[in-house]
Parts: sequence; C-alpha cells; structure tokens
Amino acid sequence: MRLWIGAGLLILGALLFVDRLVPSANVPHLIAMWWPIVLVLFGVGGLIRLASHRPALLVPLAMTILGGALALRTTGVVPSSMDRFILPLLACMAGAGFLGFAAANRRKAADSPVAGRMTSIAESRKISWPHHERSLAQLVSVLSGCAVELPKPDGLKEARLEITAFGSAVDVVVPQGWRIEMSSRNILGRSRNRLSTVETDPSKPILIVESLVIGSGVTLIRP
Repeated sequence: MRLWIGAGLLILGALLFVDRLVPSANVPHLIAMWWPIVLVLFGVGGLIRLASHRPALLVPLAMTILGGALALRTTGVVPSSMDRFILPLLACMAGAGFLGFAAANRRKAADSPVAGRMTSIAESRKISWPHHERSLAQLVSVLSGCAVELPKPDGLKEARLEITAFGSAVDVVVPQGWRIEMSSRNILGRSRNRLSTVETDPSKPILIVESLVIGSGVTLIRP
C-alpha cells in the first residue's frame, strides 16, 4: 500500500510541476479525461496476483471493466448522447453477473467435502467452518458483513482461508489452539490480528489466512 501511495504522490507532484511550467498542457483536463485508467491498473494488478484463484477474480475483474468503460466515456470514444443508457446497462450487467456467479458458486459448493467456495453480496452472513482434517475455503464478500467461525482444532492439521473483500467487514472467529499465518494485500483497507494470545507450538494445527482487501476490513478475533 505504501508503494501505491508513494507512486501516486510522485505522479501528482510531477503533474503539478507540468501545470505550473507549461500552462498550455491543460493538466486538469488531462486528469479528468484519463483518471479511470487508475481503476484499470488496480484491476489488472489484482488479476495478475489472483490468477491462480479464480473465485477471487470477481472484484479485480469488475474494477477493470468499470475503469475501461469510464475511460471510453471520458476520452470521447463513446459520445455523450449515450449517457442515458449507461445506468440501465450497468444495472443489467451487475444483476446478470451477480446471478450467474451465485448460481455457479452454488453448483460447486458440493464438489469437495474439504473445500468450499462462499459468496456474500450485500448481506450479513455467519459461516461455520467444515470440520475435516484438512480444509480450504474461498470467500468473496461484496458490500457485506461476514463472520467465519472456525471449530476447535481437535483432530485438525491445517485450514486455509482465502478472502477477497470489497466494501465489506469480515471477522474470522478463531478458538484457542490454532497457530496463525496471515498475509494480506490492502487497498484502502486493513487486515488485523486481534487475538489476545499467539500460539507458537509448531505441533499445533495451523490456520493460513490470505486476503485481498479493497475498502474493507478483515479481522481475526476470539469467540
């Protein structure tokens, strides 16, 4: 995140210098025309990072499509006469995408007893973790509030949770006895480990949490 902030400030400073030194460049107009490219870059970066986790591609893909569509409008490729069709088109595309993704996710839910794909869109959900020796779960949360409750680690060896959160709050409820390994990519959001005690015994089962957080919060807490 610091890298993005630093790069953004450098670009902003350079543009301000150009605006002061070459007023004819009309920098404010250029920014107003090309700012959607930022969304495209964020989306492409997310797609590259998550190429091996298909269910988590929803948010970066949506950002890429949205940024590309806005760039076509602000650069004049799409004429202003089409503005009245933009909102209905976006609503139809979003609805179709949500329905298709939800249907695909429901069909795949029963494929494996130790792997699950969960989707939460504009809702509040409490999710109970499946009790198996080795488990993998992938959660996509969009404009939602989710609580993922893990079982006590009796008889378990490893659990892995991959989270993509966009405009959401996700709490991972972790009982005593789990070792934690947490990594996160934060874009205008944050991930926090708020567990009061940390398990260091290497013989204990491990919980691996990987997250892409966009305007959201992911928090590990105790029951």
